[in-house]
Amino acid sequence: MMDLIQWGVDFKCFESPYFDTTSDFRKVLLHFLTVTIGYEFKVTTKGIIGGMKKAKESGRILGRPKKLDVDETLQAEILQMRTRGMSIRVVAEKLSISKSTVSNYLEAAKEVVLLEEAS
Repeated sequence: MMDLIQWGVDFKCFESPYFDTTSDFRKVLLHFLTVTIGYEFKVTTKGIIGGMKKAKESGRILGRPKKLDVDETLQAEILQMRTRGMSIRVVAEKLSISKSTVSNYLEAAKEVVLLEEAS
């Protein structure tokens, strides 16, 4: 809102005469709105962070779930290309997939190897 005021834009509410930045009451109103918005932001943020902390403590996994359903044929092809010395970028271009998908498949393959070694 402060940017709008700097550009010469004023705000006037027809239903409530107190919300009017065209009058002498302008500075008081803007200060009040700034403080109120700041307080509301802090309260909301505390609630969100508290809820996330509680969810983590109860064992919930936060964030967007991974979408990678491992295609074993594609994974084998990626591993074969990488063992031949191809870079992740080249593998991604040859298979028409993103570099991050190639990296995710390689990471999934490492996890499988680690699980097999631990058994």
